[in-house]
Amino acid sequence: MKTPFRSAPVFCATHPSPDGSRLFDDGWVWQPASVPCAWSVSDWLASNPWESEDGPSVVYLLTRDDWDTPACWIGERHVALWGMAGWDNEEGDEISQGPGVRILDVTQSTQSINHRWPMESITNAPLSLLSDGKRLYVATDAGTTVWNIASRQQIAELGGFVARLYDFQRDALIMITPDSIGELPLAIFN
Repeated sequence: MKTPFRSAPVFCATHPSPDGSRLFDDGWVWQPASVPCAWSVSDWLASNPWESEDGPSVVYLLTRDDWDTPACWIGERHVALWGMAGWDNEEGDEISQGPGVRILDVTQSTQSINHRWPMESITNAPLSLLSDGKRLYVATDAGTTVWNIASRQQIAELGGFVARLYDFQRDALIMITPDSIGELPLAIFN
């Protein structure tokens, strides 16, 4: 999907894929438009400095009015993006409203309705989304909920532990407060 909204490279939150081969940008264009996209890092750095704008590897994923929302990679090809509503909603408003994430395939410009993942138990606005590839962690000011990606079921709730980072080396969630830094090893979920 080539978008008519982008006129100059403007980036909001940019997230490198786990292997570092692609970048995901949550798509701020101009209020109220948001067009999340992904592109090849090697093409961008080695051959085309405008790759993120109009290069052959850039994939525009959807158009919506939410930007600067939590997002994270959940594998080499998929990103979880908070919020299910979008301007490309062809299947009706019921499924696109409410809390949840969209799982976007960064290699496809057309996304499936099956990639919407409602999360009714989340009542506070999320501060961050994190993933270790098996689980999705949704942090709000009340704590962090843990979701199994394969089953799409909530498997734990960590009240008061507001995860802000995932440390791949240590396989741990990190909480940062004004007074302390806390760590939760993810071995407890294995």
